[in-house]
Amino acid sequence: RIGTRLHNDKGTEVYLAPDPDKLHLFSTSTEERLVV
Repeated sequence: RIGTRLHNDKGTEVYLAPDPDKLHLFSTSTEERLVV
């Protein structure tokens, strides 16, 4: 989630630091959730 105070113009480079414990990854071929 991104706070509502963050406003970037189209094309602005942003850096993300996702929390690995909250990621949900899916296979593009089977659409099943990957358990890592």
